[in-house]
Amino acid sequence: YGDYTLREGYVKLNLKNLKKLQFAIQDGSKLYFSGDPLKTRFDITAYRRVRAELKTLDASFASDNYPSKIDVDCILGIKGDINKMTVTYNISLPEGNDDVRARVNSYISTDEQKTLQFAALVATGSFYSSAASYAK
Repeated sequence: YGDYTLREGYVKLNLKNLKKLQFAIQDGSKLYFSGDPLKTRFDITAYRRVRAELKTLDASFASDNYPSKIDVDCILGIKGDINKMTVTYNISLPEGNDDVRARVNSYISTDEQKTLQFAALVATGSFYSSAASYAK
């Protein structure tokens, strides 16, 4: 019984038996125990860092004002319990300046785009590029 705050650890994700990925659990994630281990609730945030080229997302990032490659955290959110969980996908630029973050967020603003970019980044280490995919 009780709440447990995670300080470190890993979540392993299996992509259709093609690729197994490891995500680092973010400090502060929680487990909530209520007796039966199968009823344990969780609120876990985990991430996998990749280094990706911004110009793959949009050619305008190729100018001198932007770094050619940037660290991108692919963020996996897991909430619920073993029977019913909600999984969310997001990305973050831990070292990007405000301008870079704002520009990237303008290209990746919907949940569908976040999921698509998350999948591309964790599977290939690169942004998915398709002008048809983005509505500015």
